[in-house]
Amino acid sequence: MAMNPTGNPYPSVVTRKLKLPVWEHPANGCTAYGRLAWVKLLVLCLVLATSLPAFAALTATVDRTEISDADLLVLNVQLQNSSSGVEPDFDILERDFEIVSNSGAQRTSRISITNGTRRSEVYVRWQLTLRARRLGNLVIPALISGNERSAPMTVNVTKQTAAMQRRTSQYVFFDTTVDVNETYVQGQVLYTVKLFYSEAISGDFPAPPVLPDAVVETIEGEKRYDSIINNRRYYVLEKRYGIYPQKSGELTIPRETFAGTRSRSNVFAAGDRVMAVSKPIMLNIKPKPSSYPDANWLPAKRLRLTEAWSQTPPAFKVGEPINRTLTLMVEGVAGSLLPPLDSFDVEGAKTYIDPPALDEVATDSGIVATQVYTIGIVPTQAGTMTLPAISLPWWNTETDRLEVAKIAASSFVVATNIVATKPNPGIVTAPQTPIVASSDTLPEQKPSPWISIAIALAVLFALLWLITLVMWWRSRQRLTAPAALSITTSAIPMAQDAKALFQQLTQACQNNDALTARRSLSLWGKQQYPKINSNHELALALDYSALTDEIAELERCIYAVNAQQIWQGAALLTALKDRLAQNNNKKNKTMLLAEMNPSA
Repeated sequence: MAMNPTGNPYPSVVTRKLKLPVWEHPANGCTAYGRLAWVKLLVLCLVLATSLPAFAALTATVDRTEISDADLLVLNVQLQNSSSGVEPDFDILERDFEIVSNSGAQRTSRISITNGTRRSEVYVRWQLTLRARRLGNLVIPALISGNERSAPMTVNVTKQTAAMQRRTSQYVFFDTTVDVNETYVQGQVLYTVKLFYSEAISGDFPAPPVLPDAVVETIEGEKRYDSIINNRRYYVLEKRYGIYPQKSGELTIPRETFAGTRSRSNVFAAGDRVMAVSKPIMLNIKPKPSSYPDANWLPAKRLRLTEAWSQTPPAFKVGEPINRTLTLMVEGVAGSLLPPLDSFDVEGAKTYIDPPALDEVATDSGIVATQVYTIGIVPTQAGTMTLPAISLPWWNTETDRLEVAKIAASSFVVATNIVATKPNPGIVTAPQTPIVASSDTLPEQKPSPWISIAIALAVLFALLWLITLVMWWRSRQRLTAPAALSITTSAIPMAQDAKALFQQLTQACQNNDALTARRSLSLWGKQQYPKINSNHELALALDYSALTDEIAELERCIYAVNAQQIWQGAALLTALKDRLAQNNNKKNKTMLLAEMNPSA
């Protein structure tokens, strides 16, 4: 067998000497060290591969780049893997767009593994709804968050064609109106929003307008009815607001926008998108006239100031209370804007004022606010007592002139309270009884009948003087008691809703706290019967003899000078609950919110 010159008997097999790295060659004696270095290198590569930082980016996209001036544009902004997490400055959009809504930052995180590489990603997203301010090619500029920057975009805005308007108005459109286009600062503007739609449409009714220099109050919640326009039936959702400007100049009520979906006949198909946009309304707000006096500014459509008494006519006596009720009723002014009435101090009397009761009622002509003051007057001296006049200037927005509501000054004769002011009789000294001598030295004498009469009169006058002194002392205590109680109870805030007031009344009755019970009963009664002016009228309204007797007992125990016992509140509370139980079949009124879908 022929052999290869190299001496290899297998020519097809090529022997090759392997060449090891120098640090692993056996001759170097470093084999273990070299293998360890290889392991460290592999571990380092693995760590670098599994902890590669995810790249950061800020992107912005829109749902459409071609819109009409009636459409809303949806802008989606996403910030990915940013260490700063700073919200982009969206104010730069205001130059060409109005920001209708901003959903705020929504943060999510995700972990992904690709080819053994592990990545941790964090996303922060914002969704904004924009309305174009003008026609043409509008630029959404680059948004900046930290070191990240998005790419600018261009949106073409065209005018809505007549065909588009007709097509849109076939399904949904707005009708917005105001009762006046010009008013004074703090005057009332009635703003009515009506949304007409012809088919089953889903969507949200617009929120109340946001006006930076005005108070906006909802006068009437959503109500639904039908209307026929051009021989076509429409469903209508209506809402009314009262706008009270706080600054003179020009005030713009922004456009109302509705974006919804019209249902299709195929329940599996997505609905058609529909939209309605109203026109803005411009208002001229006039400042307070220079001819208005130096007093609280009060513009209103109508105003009435009246007074009433717990007794008609009032008959004042020293130490006995009579309630005076002042009622201020204003049309066209929010209750929060009503000015306080002047001081009710009366010379020669103490006054106790309950917290004013405020009520608002929505009418066709707007808000009617009512403010009721109840003043307890307790004369401290006999003679003539004069109540000063009350004047309240206001501006009539209907006639555009100054008017003054007045309650004329009045004088009353305060009678003397015989029990409280009866003069103390002088000290009567009984005549000395004669010394009777012993029968052994003087002849027996019969006592004179005048002496017996004098002794009896002396004893009688002494007893009357003691009784008068005790009653005078108790009257002094009673006269000072209301003032002391008023100081402690006036610091207690009185609740304004009926449930809380009844709970406060219950607690006062259980504690036998007469003054707090009287005030709570008065405020609770005003909540239930707005036309009443005193607890006496509340008793007449409830028409329950047991309750009438207990209310009279409450008043007597608080103010009567000659009261002989401490008031017990259990009987009053029981009588009131018994009467309310008889009226338990009355149901409270509820407001039903209208639904967008008329078939619901």
